[in-house]
Amino acid sequence: MTLAVGFIGLGAMGRGMARNLHRAGMLCGVWNRTPAPAAELAAELGCLAAANPAVLAAQCDVVVTCVSADGDVLDVVDAIAPALRPGSIVADFSSSTVAAGGYVYIPGTDIFSPEIDYCVHGEEL
Repeated sequence: MTLAVGFIGLGAMGRGMARNLHRAGMLCGVWNRTPAPAAELAAELGCLAAANPAVLAAQCDVVVTCVSADGDVLDVVDAIAPALRPGSIVADFSSSTVAAGGYVYIPGTDIFSPEIDYCVHGEEL
């Protein structure tokens, strides 16, 4: 089974990471605070440019976030939480403090796991 992955945050690292997910056949859509980067990447890759984070989350098995600050991470999680389906996974790769990022959230539970180390690679592999 191939997971459908949505990507939130298309900055310096996120754009390359989203492209890598597309090459792996997993990217279903993207969202960015500034709409133009999402629209451009979605047109290039042939995926959804979601109108908002909840629309993206509702269509994906996995939502990956890569945003710039603690407040942004928490805002995105608040926005997507109501739209997540049972069994969905949220993985955060943001540049934030341990207090806000580096977590995996499992909907329907109180599980936010800070014990996962991520290898983040935004360049072509």
